Amino acid sequence: MTNPLVDVFECVGCGAPLREAVDGTNVTCGFCGKENRIETGAEAELKARTARADAEQLLNRLGTPPSLSQRIAVGLANPWVWFLGFPFAFALLVRVSNWPLQWVSSAWERSQHERLLHVVSPSMAWVLEVGGVVVGALLLLVWSLLGQRVDARRELQAALASKPPTTPGGASRCRYCNAPLSVPRGALAANCASCSADNLLLLPASWVERAKKTTKTIRLTAQVAQSRDAEGRRRFRKSALWRVPMVAGLVLIASVPAFNRRGRAGFADMHVKPGEQVGAYKRIVHVDHGEPTSKVEGIAHCGLLSGQHPVRMDESAWCGAQSCVLVMVFALNRGEALRLEWVQPAAGGEARLSLAPQDYLGGNLVLWDGFGDEVKRAPMGEGFEAPIEVSGWYKLTVQGPAEASVQPCIVEPH
Repeated sequence: MTNPLVDVFECVGCGAPLREAVDGTNVTCGFCGKENRIETGAEAELKARTARADAEQLLNRLGTPPSLSQRIAVGLANPWVWFLGFPFAFALLVRVSNWPLQWVSSAWERSQHERLLHVVSPSMAWVLEVGGVVVGALLLLVWSLLGQRVDARRELQAALASKPPTTPGGASRCRYCNAPLSVPRGALAANCASCSADNLLLLPASWVERAKKTTKTIRLTAQVAQSRDAEGRRRFRKSALWRVPMVAGLVLIASVPAFNRRGRAGFADMHVKPGEQVGAYKRIVHVDHGEPTSKVEGIAHCGLLSGQHPVRMDESAWCGAQSCVLVMVFALNRGEALRLEWVQPAAGGEARLSLAPQDYLGGNLVLWDGFGDEVKRAPMGEGFEAPIEVSGWYKLTVQGPAEASVQPCIVEPH
């Protein structure tokens, strides 16, 4: 029987009882070989009480059953799951992240009457495009890193978990001495009355069984568990050394297309600003075996330069035996109107104006039929004036004989 008047000091490394020693001496543990400093007296008693109170808080945290988020985090912490699965998850994230942006763009267009990605600056468009991907990737990264700490704590939980009762409905047994535990109602942990070992009570058996068993389980007390809890922080830092560069690399690869557009002229650079008379538009110039390129042309309010700088149809790179095709891109504000003046009309042609899709960012890949939402269509020679209801990028396609000439201009808002 243990004498209650005799203090039994335990190893800070493994929790095993130490041999008797006097105050101020060092004792080497016979089980793990760790050197322990023996301290007695009032100051040592105060330190012991403080350490025990801190350890009790840790036991309460360790004794809480794992949440679904913690279980998923442990799965993400697995190096092979992360290394092989994250690239696929990232590709899915790239696709899924466009859905909120499409919803926001549609809501913005209904309320502000402008296409969001059209009118913002190229830098802001880049943020909107890749922002969801970056946030999602960072959340997965933090989740997996926290999983390292959860997994390290699970090993402590496995070492501190009580044994199941021998009979259905019976008392849980001490993990160290096998004695029945006296458990208060609602308690997460209990201290064995026979050997003073701390036991966790409510952990699922499946959670504990999958943990890597710690090798030093001899009288593992709450104080020892507290010192070993730092293992999770070490794993966190070690895992971050290779996971962070991996995530950063994939984010950079996904950002390259958007990043390359950072120097492109935006909507604000092209449209006719309030109080000014002139602006610019882009005429698409075809390049064989490569991405189409554009040539910036000037545009003004109708009447200012009307008919003075017409565009001939035969200046187009797409001329066949009967006709040519001109493709032009305009930045137009709500309330304006685009007018196409026939400087030298000819029979057999037409003009079509289309509002670019929501995800169009001012590039030159606008050549295919069916691009955007058609706003206006008229045969050559007839009056062509298209009121603008939504601010954004517009594509004008003019088809007609090579000898025809046209002059685009902007009708000022009323």
